[in-house]
Amino acid sequence: MVFVFAVALIPVLAAGGWIRTYEINELSIGRSVRQTSDSGYIIAGQCGDENQSDLLLIKTDSLGDTMWTRVYGGSGSDLATCVQNTNDGGYIVTGHLSVLPWLLKVKPDGDTAWTRTYGYGGANWVEETSDGGYILTGRIDDAYLWLLKTDNDGNILWEKAIDAGGYELGRCIQETTDGGYIVTGSWNADLLLLKTNDEGDSVWMRLYGGEHASRGRCVRQTSDEGYIIVGKTGPGLGDIWLIKTDTLGDTLWTCTYGGGQEEEAYEVQQTSDGGYIIVGETRSFGAGNYDVWLLKTDSLGDTLWTRTYGGEKPDHGYSVQQTSDSGYIITGVTGSFGVFFGGIL
Repeated sequence: MVFVFAVALIPVLAAGGWIRTYEINELSIGRSVRQTSDSGYIIAGQCGDENQSDLLLIKTDSLGDTMWTRVYGGSGSDLATCVQNTNDGGYIVTGHLSVLPWLLKVKPDGDTAWTRTYGYGGANWVEETSDGGYILTGRIDDAYLWLLKTDNDGNILWEKAIDAGGYELGRCIQETTDGGYIVTGSWNADLLLLKTNDEGDSVWMRLYGGEHASRGRCVRQTSDEGYIIVGKTGPGLGDIWLIKTDTLGDTLWTCTYGGGQEEEAYEVQQTSDGGYIIVGETRSFGAGNYDVWLLKTDSLGDTLWTRTYGGEKPDHGYSVQQTSDSGYIITGVTGSFGVFFGGIL
C-alpha cells in the first residue's frame, strides 16, 4: 500500500515539526498542499486502487490532525493535481475527471459549490486571478498545450490551444504583476517558459535544454519580477534543474542538483529570505529507492541545506509551501511508513 503523507518542518528542522500519514484506501497520494487561513492545511490528490481512483481532499488542523476528508469522482480514474485557497475561504481544485480536465470549487467545509469539465485531456495547475476568476493550464485533445481562463463560476472566458507540431504540455501557470500569465512545461524535449498577455496571447517564449531532454514543473514570479523555474534535465537519468530568469525570460543563472541516479523536482517557491525551497525525489541520496528530497538554496541557487525523508520503499514529495511560522509543509506519497507512523523532525 501507499499513503498520503504531510510533513511540517519548522525553521532549520528544530524540534516541533511532525509527520502524518493518511490511509484512505489502497492507493492514496497527495499531489498538492497549501496552508489555510486557520493555520491548518488542505491536501489534494487521489485515492483508490490500480483500476479506479477518485479526487481526494483532506483538511487538517495546524498539527496535521484530520478535520474532514472528502472524495469526489465517478467510475473512472479521477485525481486532483492542484489545490489553492480562494478569497471566499473555500478552495479551487483542478485535475482529471477520467479523460476530462476538471475544475472543482469547494466550500470551506468541503461541500461542493460547483464542478466543470472542459474538452478532452487534463489540467495540471489552477490559480485564482485578480478578477476573482481562475486560470488553468494542462493539455487538451491529447495534443496541445492548453490555457483556460474562467469567471468565478468556472464559465469559459477564453481558451487557447498551442500547437507546435510536437509534444506540448503546460505544468504550472501564474498571473503576473502586469496582468498577464507565465507558464512552464514541456515543448518536445525542451523546458518551456511562455509569457502571455491577459488574453492568453503569446508575448514571448523561451526554450531551455539543448542537447539534453528537459522539462519544467513549476514557475513562480520572483520579487525582482523575473522568474524561477524548477524542472529536470539530463544527461543520464536526470537531475533537478533550477533556472532564474529576468523579466524577459533570459537566463541569469542555472543550477543542477543530483548524484549518479535519478532526481526530479515538482515545486519551487521563493522564500521570505529571498532564497528558494524545492521539493522532489532522489535515488542518489537517502535510505534507498526513491526518497523525498527537500532542498533550500540562497538567492543564487547555492545549496544551504538538503534533507531526505523515506525508507526502503519508494517515497515521493510533490508539493511544498513555506508556512506562516517560516517552516515548510510538504505532501506526497510514501510506501515506507504505515498509516500510524508519526514523528518529530
